[in-house]
Amino acid sequence: MKGKFRELLLGVIVCVLIVSKVSQAAQQQIPISTVDDIARDFESVPCSNSERLNASRALFEKMQAPPSAISVEK
Repeated sequence: MKGKFRELLLGVIVCVLIVSKVSQAAQQQIPISTVDDIARDFESVPCSNSERLNASRALFEKMQAPPSAISVEK
């Protein structure tokens, strides 16, 4: 009987810990850029074709995009 109670108690504790972690993850919010933030970012991107690629890449990196997610299609 004690063995079953311990198993049940352990199961409940594990479930509470899982729910706690899921709840914490749900409370974290992704920051949303404002229109002013976006405008400031685009002001720093040059119009020259030769300079635009590096500036665009820098914008993606600033937003924490992994290098593997940044590609150029011609």
